[in-house]
Amino acid sequence: MTPPVRPLLALLLGLGAAEGLSLGLRMSSGGTSRRVVLRGFGAGALLRPALAADTGVPEAKYQLSSDSMTAMPLGLGSMAGKSRPETGVQLRNEPSRGSDGQVTAELEASTGNVIAISFYSPWPLVTGAFYDVESRDRSNGEGCYVQVTPLEGSKSLEGLPSSFFTEQILSSKGRFGAYGVPVNVKMVSSRMEGAIRVLEFTFSALSPTYAEVPRHAVVAVTAPEGAKEVVMLVGTASAARWNKGASKLLSEATSSFRATTFKPARAKKAKRNIFAVEEEEEEEQA
Repeated sequence: MTPPVRPLLALLLGLGAAEGLSLGLRMSSGGTSRRVVLRGFGAGALLRPALAADTGVPEAKYQLSSDSMTAMPLGLGSMAGKSRPETGVQLRNEPSRGSDGQVTAELEASTGNVIAISFYSPWPLVTGAFYDVESRDRSNGEGCYVQVTPLEGSKSLEGLPSSFFTEQILSSKGRFGAYGVPVNVKMVSSRMEGAIRVLEFTFSALSPTYAEVPRHAVVAVTAPEGAKEVVMLVGTASAARWNKGASKLLSEATSSFRATTFKPARAKKAKRNIFAVEEEEEEEQA
């Protein structure tokens, strides 16, 4: 008798010692054939148990496609397997980008106020369920996005350590944490430009095969009055692109970043609703 598919898959996945395993199993039941294929990725990444996130190696996620029963890695190449990055952004309306490259959006602050943000971007907006306010060049991965984080305590923007910002940006739940916490973080500079804190640092993001991908980042941070959050415009590019024009484009984007707050207009409450009026009219007629 042919063993059930799921227990057999569980047994195979439990082996974990084989490197680059490729198994083809043909099973027949009632004249129907099924082919189960398991392929190892990298150095046996499919069957190797995931390592803890604090080691810098992510916990890979996989799913079995219903049509071919093929185990496929979920991540950058398969958006269904990526958990949505947590940017802390609560959109009040959809972001827009004008013909002049100006990006605008309204965010909800925890105080009930609205944070109006704007910045210049040479790249188009990226839309979809995995994005809040983000513009990017899909051909090379350079671009910028907005991130919001609570401002705890009474420390000023200038008094906060640089690690406060890098830990938020490079969190395992952030934009670059799909395959683990980025590594090799090195602060290049941190300075105040008026009311804006500007940070520049390098790091290595992890790819689906756990390879380290060097990137360069420049971040503009502001703490708008009337909000208990800091708002960041995070611009990044690969290390290779940084010295080929990306640094200039990203610096222009972050230097244009602005964020202000205002109180939203409240709709006036109607004194009487239409249903109450109709009930009163019916009572008078009776």
